[in-house]
Parts: sequence; C-alpha cells; structure tokens
Amino acid sequence: MLAFRQLWRSLDAGQPVVYLVDPSKLPWSSAPGSSVRHYIELHSYAAVRSTTDQNLTGGYLVDHFQAFDPASGTIHNITPLQLQKASTTSDYVDDDLVFVGK
Repeated sequence: MLAFRQLWRSLDAGQPVVYLVDPSKLPWSSAPGSSVRHYIELHSYAAVRSTTDQNLTGGYLVDHFQAFDPASGTIHNITPLQLQKASTTSDYVDDDLVFVGK
C-alpha cells in the first residue's frame, strides 16, 4: 500500500514514475518468461471515489495507471493488480524498482 501511495502522490504532483517490471508479465506482452530487466513509465492514473480510504489516497481508489512502454513505443492501461504481478521484486533484490519524484 505504501508503494502505491508513493506512486499516486508522484503522479498527482505531475511527476512520472519509472517502474521495473518483468516484460513477459505485462498484460500486453506476448513474450515468453524471461529475466530481462525492463522499465515502463507511469505517467497518469484514473481513480474512482470511494467511501473507504484503503490505499491512503484521500478517498480515491486507483482503477488503472497509464503506462508508456519504451520497447514498443506505445501507451497502455495497467491496473494496480497487473502492475503488482509484473513487478520483479523477487528477481532483482538489489535493483531500484521504482523511481518517484520527491
């Protein structure tokens, strides 16, 4: 939850986020599994108003992020759950996984 709050705050401040993923786990990928490092840029999000504040974003729940994939030069939507699934945290413990603005 803390990581998604940081993503939300950075994007809300107009600062894009660079996020490390396993490219084979992206919903738009047709590539087989691999251990290749791949970064995508998250530059906006869509959220819905909620009566609960489970993700600590002022009563909004993020529906999806808009991501630029430099490998294809295209923009895609990715849900928080899909983004979490594509995360490579277990493969690259020593790498910086997320770069957010301060």
